[in-house]
Amino acid sequence: MDKPFYQFTVLNEARRFDFVSVGKEEISKTITFSKTEEPDIYTLMLANVRPNGSLDIRTVSNNGDMKKILVTVYKAIEIFLTDEPDAIVIFSGSSDARTRLYQIAISKELSMLNDRFKVYGVTRDGFELFRANQRYCAFVISLKNTNIV
Repeated sequence: MDKPFYQFTVLNEARRFDFVSVGKEEISKTITFSKTEEPDIYTLMLANVRPNGSLDIRTVSNNGDMKKILVTVYKAIEIFLTDEPDAIVIFSGSSDARTRLYQIAISKELSMLNDRFKVYGVTRDGFELFRANQRYCAFVISLKNTNIV
């Protein structure tokens, strides 16, 4: 993806990516990948880093750089899956509005994403290959050669 993104610091063996969002203000952010109890399944979290080091997933920053942040998340996923090629990453927004934002972003870049990744949408009934006009509550992404089902 040849779009602007934030330079980040890779920490914890490519499980945490810290960067600074620069817009109306400077906001410290992190992208983390956390292992679940299921083998090779990780959750992705995007959060603001508070001055005391705690993480905040609820605050809406409105810093004017949403596209750049989403490309930064994409780059972090790319690095993480290169380091963990059998991993499956699950993520959703911390609100319905954020989940919808992720869905719109995935829809816009789906053909590019499909070149390298498998992208699924999660519904109440399970999951399916991502379709642009379907409503999802979460998303699953892996490298193309990873067997999910």
